[in-house]
Amino acid sequence: MLAIVIGIDGGGTKTKGVMANEKGQILAETTVGATNPNSVSPRDIEDRLKKLFRTLKHEDQSSFEQGRFCFAGMSGIGESQDDNVLNKVFNKVCASHSIACQLNNDGINALYAGTLGEPGIVQIAGTGAITYGLTQQGEFHRVGGWGYLFDDQGSGYDLGKQALSRVFQAYDGRGKPTILSQLLLDYFSVDEIPELIPKIYTDREARDIIAPISQLVLNAYDSNDEIAHEIVRGAADQFTLNIQTIMDQAFQQETPPQVALAGGIFNRSDVFIPLIKEKLEPYLEINRVELEPVAGAVIAAFKCLDIKISEEFESNFKKGVFS
Repeated sequence: MLAIVIGIDGGGTKTKGVMANEKGQILAETTVGATNPNSVSPRDIEDRLKKLFRTLKHEDQSSFEQGRFCFAGMSGIGESQDDNVLNKVFNKVCASHSIACQLNNDGINALYAGTLGEPGIVQIAGTGAITYGLTQQGEFHRVGGWGYLFDDQGSGYDLGKQALSRVFQAYDGRGKPTILSQLLLDYFSVDEIPELIPKIYTDREARDIIAPISQLVLNAYDSNDEIAHEIVRGAADQFTLNIQTIMDQAFQQETPPQVALAGGIFNRSDVFIPLIKEKLEPYLEINRVELEPVAGAVIAAFKCLDIKISEEFESNFKKGVFS
């Protein structure tokens, strides 16, 4: 009989749960609200996890009752003083369904989704940016990701912020002209650069407004805009530095690891992989993560049970809910 586990990917905007077997066949899945402890109370996290488990059970009660383990990788774990509280909440919810469990940072999800459970390095760059590494000995390493106010270089927010800065510098005559100016005017449907200000300074979360501008940067990069090239190359240099830092700290005595790239920025892996490879060892295997992060949580659950996933795991998981 195939083993059944639950994998959870908890983030700052949504939390996805999947029930699957080691062949990668998804038996049930559901999505609930955010569970990042830096922005969500323990009470709300508990309510959302309870809802997640109820829904999975409702979708396939027979498989749910056979579930052997639950792994949850949640953003914010390891960064909050509430980690012990969250462990208690998570353990409480799992215990109510008589299922063993483990809680860890969501970097494990992204890493395992890229390496299929093997040691390696994952560079994540979406709205934020962070780099994780996991060695053969199970040692977990982290570089960056300390928040958008003073870190997260190479993130969507960082690229968008730099674009805005360079556009206003060009408007003042302090910087070189860039096609980003017109792209931003069109994007925000305004006629003059100063009119961008009320579009940026609103009641909405600044990151939600600025991070999508990173796509304009890449569009300008495709048009050979000098400023966009500087911004994109700067991001690639930062990713390279982060990856090299983890290699120096954790992989000096080991075979060069797999490097997985995860997050929306790497939808343009055609741009970033060549730029990263320019300055890293040429024999490093660098690939964009093709599986969604929750797949990594499922893989982590099987690793906790010392069960090896099958060769068809990846292809089956991509198919969605098994029928």
